[in-house]
Amino acid sequence: MFTLTSTLVTFIGLLILFAWSLVWSVRDAIKAPTVVTRISTWVHVVMAVTMILMVPKSWWKPIVPAIGGPITPVIIFAICTAWMVFMAAWRSSWSSWGHAAMFAAMVWHLAAMRKMSSLMTALRDSGMGQMNHTHSGMHGPG
Repeated sequence: MFTLTSTLVTFIGLLILFAWSLVWSVRDAIKAPTVVTRISTWVHVVMAVTMILMVPKSWWKPIVPAIGGPITPVIIFAICTAWMVFMAAWRSSWSSWGHAAMFAAMVWHLAAMRKMSSLMTALRDSGMGQMNHTHSGMHGPG
């Protein structure tokens, strides 16, 4: 997650990149000649929206509980990945396998975020998150 104040260029750059991806995917979905292509492009729309929401922590944090918790995006993208793998197997090309790999990476990323969030919550709840991180040694007692 990025912040407007600490990583301005990255923050704005990612929002522009994912917004462009969203507009492009919606355009492709509307123009899709077949139902199969339309489904594939709407799956990309879901990913673009998700990526936009993930850039600022203030957008992502309230969305996760609203959609059923951190496992829900993992499940949604696992289903999307299965669709893309099916499409790649059906219409095999480097591009289709690339899309399947991209969606699999999204599943991994969301699962890792879920795990990290649960670890941070456990640390906070145990009181470890409130520890003073000064060290003893050369700098004196902590």
